[in-house]
Amino acid sequence: VYDRDGSLLTSKAVYPVIEDLDIDITVTPEEPKLGQKIMIRGTTNAAESGSIYDDTTTRNRVDVTLYYPDNTVVKTWANLPVESDGSFDIGGTYLLNLNWPTGSYRITAVVTTYEGIDEDKTIYISIKEPEIEFTMDDYTFTRGEEFKIKGKVSVAEAIGVKIYLKGDTFSNLLQDRDRNKIVNWG
Repeated sequence: VYDRDGSLLTSKAVYPVIEDLDIDITVTPEEPKLGQKIMIRGTTNAAESGSIYDDTTTRNRVDVTLYYPDNTVVKTWANLPVESDGSFDIGGTYLLNLNWPTGSYRITAVVTTYEGIDEDKTIYISIKEPEIEFTMDDYTFTRGEEFKIKGKVSVAEAIGVKIYLKGDTFSNLLQDRDRNKIVNWG
């Protein structure tokens, strides 16, 4: 408030208050498979963590929890910051372990403001078995002939893939340079 001469008499800071929080979450890839890395991110209309519109002691934050199909917790990412554009993420990718069950996994994100207001969003993702495809130029071989197996898999780079060949007929074809039958290889 100013007087007639333009001198400041008093002032008061006014901060916007969000009366209805919104939150949304997405997972990439949309149809994940065991052995793949996923990214969980989202958006909210809560103020940026640590901004002038946030409290200095209890900051606006987001907690994200991933649940197995039986509803037990896989992992929780707590106190994720809200960025200036309202976005948040788990801080990188997360590997879906090959030993986990397939099925419907639940992801819940909860945004909490310094005023104690919170809102949550739950989504479900269907996690499937990894896929492997391989091709060979030829499927009929003669003894001593070299062959190549080409393929692709839907798992992360760091995961190795082994191909086991079974059968008496095929194992008789595997020989070393001295024509000794190879029983264990890999």
